[in-house]
Amino acid sequence: MKPADADVIAVVGAGRMGRGIGHVFAYAGRPITVLDIKPRPAADFARLEQQAREEIAAHMGFLASMEVMNDHQVQAALKLIDIRPAGDAAAVLGPATVIMEGVPETREAKQTYS
Repeated sequence: MKPADADVIAVVGAGRMGRGIGHVFAYAGRPITVLDIKPRPAADFARLEQQAREEIAAHMGFLASMEVMNDHQVQAALKLIDIRPAGDAAAVLGPATVIMEGVPETREAKQTYS
């Protein structure tokens, strides 16, 4: 099923998988919110957010170096990604019409975050 243009898209999990999902939607021109599901102090979340943004920017930079995107497209795509802490879960997931999960591939994580 392909998300409709009006869909509000969110991904649960701000690790590699969640970041990758966010990257793909932004590359396609779609706004997406990446929700960090692990409760953590604000300073730790700020570090995670910075790392996530740097990783996504590096991936898009690679696409630019391969001439798949130009610098303007990279900057526009990066603006489509919102990364939010676990405490914002209700505000992020409530209006979402498409939700994906990107939590670790462990039984405990799947049961905890389902």
